[in-house]
Amino acid sequence: MITIEIIQKRIAESIKQSGLTQTEIAKKLSIKPTQICSYIHGRKLPALDTLANLCKVLDIDANYILGIDEETKNKAQISNSFNQIYNSGNLKF
Repeated sequence: MITIEIIQKRIAESIKQSGLTQTEIAKKLSIKPTQICSYIHGRKLPALDTLANLCKVLDIDANYILGIDEETKNKAQISNSFNQIYNSGNLKF
């Protein structure tokens, strides 16, 4: 289950891993650097439009931030693993 804390953590990690400064990100989003700081420290969440633009600036998928694709991703990974084993001929019945 996705929580606000997980969303905040993913936003903060994505900002830190971007290699961009808080000022650079803020300029690209036309917001104050203090807002970026608030996102990193979990004091605030960005507005939806800001989140969408932040994802574009950081080149990340909003589905990852919001945890939308987690179950679908896990199912796809299991299916891919099964297909690899099946296609390799190592699957014994």
